Amino acid sequence: MWYARALTRPGLARQGYTAQAGRYAETALTFDALRPHDPFFPAGSPERAWIEAHGEAIRAEQNATAAAGLRVMNHIDFPILPRKVLEAYAATMCRNASASPCEASFASESPLLTVLDAMMAELFAKFPLLEGVIIRTGEHYIIDLPYHQAVGIRASGPTDSESASSLAPFPLSERLLLHSSELVSRFGGGEVLQDRGLAHVGRPP
Repeated sequence: MWYARALTRPGLARQGYTAQAGRYAETALTFDALRPHDPFFPAGSPERAWIEAHGEAIRAEQNATAAAGLRVMNHIDFPILPRKVLEAYAATMCRNASASPCEASFASESPLLTVLDAMMAELFAKFPLLEGVIIRTGEHYIIDLPYHQAVGIRASGPTDSESASSLAPFPLSERLLLHSSELVSRFGGGEVLQDRGLAHVGRPP
């Protein structure tokens, strides 16, 4: 079929596409920097074995993308975190530590930012071909991620000073637009694709 040939990496390059965005690179991370002496996923654990194998598969995909002359990007449903990392921070990060999914704030004092800074740093260190990420907020797909969980993010701003009981969820479209611009501001240069609730964040300098 013509579309099978067209959607291969060489086919994309011949059609004038310059990049390909893979998925799930952010779920191939161990977050060792957060607990260097007591890792969330010790050597020999099934979780670490899955993460390492997952990372190797993603690296092979990225190598093939680069070999076809395409820039390497990654698509992120933002954010998805390892369940063990989320459990470790739930008491201080989630509005209700026992609720699922966790609803966290993107305000400057939130522990969520500590976790996300570690995620971004490890992501670009582990995958040197990666030029940037395309971040989508508001939707998460974790059906094939056995050790991860989605996090709901509240918008920062005036509502963060209100009592937790008075906070109402932001409409999805408003949350998408606000967080796209906040993500670009927080994690580096890029652009906000406001009509789709996406943000492109480039590799840190």
